[in-house]
Amino acid sequence: MDAADEVRDGKAARPSPLIHVFDRRGPGLVKRKMYWSLVFPAVARLLLAGASSPAAALSTQATPHGLYVPASVAPSVDRIRENGIHDLVYEVDESYPAPRFIGALQDALRTGGWSVPTIDPLNPEQGPSVVERNWARWTDTGRPSAVEKMFVRDWQCEWLSSQGQLVRYVLRYRRASPADSWSRMEVVAVYWPSEVLAAEQARLKTSPRQ
Repeated sequence: MDAADEVRDGKAARPSPLIHVFDRRGPGLVKRKMYWSLVFPAVARLLLAGASSPAAALSTQATPHGLYVPASVAPSVDRIRENGIHDLVYEVDESYPAPRFIGALQDALRTGGWSVPTIDPLNPEQGPSVVERNWARWTDTGRPSAVEKMFVRDWQCEWLSSQGQLVRYVLRYRRASPADSWSRMEVVAVYWPSEVLAAEQARLKTSPRQ
């Protein structure tokens, strides 16, 4: 079960690998500009081209909790748990790899003072190498899901605020067969208050994952 499944089931979001958004001005991209150009050149060029195009921009802003919803989109899930974690789920009609949405998402969060960490705050022991593994999930032809009986490709990204808050986004496409198109994307966002994030980080230090 991944972060998206946990939101739908109403369970506490478990830490999962970090996937970096292409932050055009952030330090993560600067440090790995050559790395990305070697590993995923086609996808990187497509995403950056779409995100930087004026026509591709979606005019909306993220909430103070880093939750971004495009105009005219109605979430299917919008709830706050007792500990303050906020779950948000909605769908967007944009074909893979969704350059307009990704560009608007990172612009809205950056404008709100959020930034992409170079290391996953909940999985620091994995280092930046986890990025390559997770981007493969987004750039491959789609993996079969035994649970959903569908082909799935997904991408996860995390952002931090200057107050120590965390917001995680999972973007996911599904299709019934390899012949179908990747046209409708599910977006799952989970906001973690700073005190919840700090408590989880402290717990992981005393009880590390096996």
